[in-house]
Amino acid sequence: MSNAPARTSHVVLGSLLGIFFAGNLLAKDLHHHHDTSLRLTEPGDQFGPSIQIANWGAFGSPVTGTTEPTPGYEGAELFAGPHKFKDSGDDDYFHGVLPNGRIARPAGLSTQVGMNPLGIVLTPDGKFAIVSNDDERKGDLVSLQNKSNHGGYSLSVLDTSTTPMTVVSQINSTKKLFIGLAAAMNPDGTYTVYASGGRGQ
Repeated sequence: MSNAPARTSHVVLGSLLGIFFAGNLLAKDLHHHHDTSLRLTEPGDQFGPSIQIANWGAFGSPVTGTTEPTPGYEGAELFAGPHKFKDSGDDDYFHGVLPNGRIARPAGLSTQVGMNPLGIVLTPDGKFAIVSNDDERKGDLVSLQNKSNHGGYSLSVLDTSTTPMTVVSQINSTKKLFIGLAAAMNPDGTYTVYASGGRGQ
């Protein structure tokens, strides 16, 4: 049996981990040299001040100055959740307020997969992306946006040819599905997906 798909998934996962660790090393290096300035913009340009180690948490869009439209709560800052900007013409479900009070408006088009996605792999032909989801603490929690998505362990299969990508299959399982994920192409054109919960499975 060929292990090319496994190598591909290792390369993808290794690249993501490399980016993560490189970012951590950069932050540590800056801290070690007491250089707290991580300049992403130039002084006086249209984007405003630079992000620094000491102030990075202040960047973003906090809910300060917003007003909750929910009857009975007028005057309060926006609560966490989606559909918070429909009064201004933005009713994108994925644009909302995070529990920490930050406004999130992801760029591009979004697709909801299962809860707490941890792993992703492409099929060898690139036609599908498989995402492993692990929200072991909230197995009975159901998404307000898509009732087929709920807590627990699941695999989401997305069609990469659509815009936005659409979930064509959602496999819910009592088995533990963490990051271990690989996809192989069979001679008859079908796929075999390997999902692992680490040491336990």
